[in-house]
Formats: sequence, C-alpha cells, structure tokens
Amino acid sequence: MVGGFIDVLARMRAGRIEQAELDSARARALKAYDTPELGAALLPSYALGLLQGREPESPADLRRELTAVTVDDLREVAREVWSTGLLQVPRRGADWAGFTLAPHYAEHALNGTRHRSLEDADVTLVIGEEGVSLTAPGGPVTVRYDACAAMTTRPDGARVLTGLDGFSVTVEPTLYQGVTPERIAVMDAAVPAAARVGLPARDPEHIPGPPARKPSPAKAAARLNGRGNAWAATVRSWPVPLILIIALDVVFGVGMLISVVHHPLTLGRAVLPTIALVYATRRVYARHRHRNG
Repeated sequence: MVGGFIDVLARMRAGRIEQAELDSARARALKAYDTPELGAALLPSYALGLLQGREPESPADLRRELTAVTVDDLREVAREVWSTGLLQVPRRGADWAGFTLAPHYAEHALNGTRHRSLEDADVTLVIGEEGVSLTAPGGPVTVRYDACAAMTTRPDGARVLTGLDGFSVTVEPTLYQGVTPERIAVMDAAVPAAARVGLPARDPEHIPGPPARKPSPAKAAARLNGRGNAWAATVRSWPVPLILIIALDVVFGVGMLISVVHHPLTLGRAVLPTIALVYATRRVYARHRHRNG
C-alpha cells in the first residue's frame, strides 16, 4: 500500500497525469453539488473556512473553481506535496523513496528552571525565558515561544505548547515539582496572544495527580513486623487442644499425600477419617472462638 501510494504521487509529480483522469475526478466532485440540502452538507466546510479566515464561497463559485482546474495545476500541487508533506507509514520506513525520517527529538534543550517529574525520575521539565523543554533519556523536546503555533491554557494552570515544527510539550503543574503560578506566568507572558487558546475549567477528577508514593523499605518492614507480631500473638492465644489437632491435621494430610502417590486405591478408604478429622477440628476451633468472643 505504501509503495503504491508513493508511486502514484511520484507519477503525478513527474507530470504523468492524463486529462481523462482529471475529467473523471472532476465529474465525481461536481456530482456532490447535486446533493439535496446542499447548504447543510457544506456547513462544516463553511465553518472551517471562517476559522481559517477565508470568506465562504457559494456553490456556484465552487463549481467554477472545479471547472477551472487544469492538469498543470495538479502537477504543481503534487510537487508541493512531495516537497513539504509528512508521510506516516507503518513499520518499515520510506527512505528507499527519498524520504527522510522526521526528528523525534529537538537538537538541544533550553536553559531555565528545572522541574523533576513526579511520575518518572528520568524526565525533567525546563521552563525558560525562550521556551520550554522536556528532557528524557531519548533526548529533549523543545518548543520556543517565538515559534509556538498554539498554547492551550486551563484555569488550573495546565498548558500545552505546540511548536511550528510539530513538537509539543504538556505542562501539568500537579505532575512536576515546583511549577508555581509564577513559572506559569512566564509562559503566559512570552507566548504571543494570538497563539493562546483558552480552554474551560476541568472537573477536579480529570486533573491528573502524582502517583501514590510507595512506602519506604523501613516502613514496609515495620508493617510486616507488626503483622508478624500480631500473628505470633494469635498463635500464642490458641489452647493446647487446638494446636494438637492442627498438628494432627498436618501429619494426616502429609501421610495421605504420600499414600495416594504410591497406592491410589487408598484414597477411597481415607474419606471417612478425613471427614471425622475436619469435624473435630471445627468443633475445637469453634469452642476456642466462643471462649474468646
């Protein structure tokens, strides 16, 4: 599939486009304008045009534009796509077709205050005067304020900065150490107003929090020791008859296991003694529970 897609794009870039192909594609596109309730169908494209600052065009204008498209226009668009587009492919790359791998990390991290991640000790957030960086073992991810395409803001202090190069850094004050309102204010003042996008407040349950801390080895040992002391105290409170019958249960169980392994037919003869022993153990234990509440 990847090879077929690249072959078609390469053929178009080279200019090998037949007029019949354009006519066929144009006929299918023009047929869409015969749809009932065309205005409702075009509403999403009108909304997108307004968001992009374009004046809405009437169906008649759109028809004229489609009719005016030439094969040379298609060649020009194909060349632009080839030189500026991003190709996302599964598994194997596309370097064999002349594409280069898009960078996963920035060339360098910026200077600024460092804030250790509360989720991963190997990750650090840097908030500087020129931008923000996220450093990880694989490399840094950096978004400069002067090359910030958009920064979404939340009333709780969360910020997501996306650069013109596609890199993105998420700043969650609850997930990094020392990210104070003053550090958030540095980003707000540096990012151009046109790039700031305000988002509504989140439900408190949707605000991420740091993971629960694991107890230190000393505390864990203390709790384990406490449970051990409690278990030892429980055993010491057992009466002698209960201890003896539990020991008998253990000896009988081991003997039964050995006997069955060597003589499987003995299992049937052990049913009644097993029932009697279980009944006696329950009676002794119930009497002990009754005496101790």
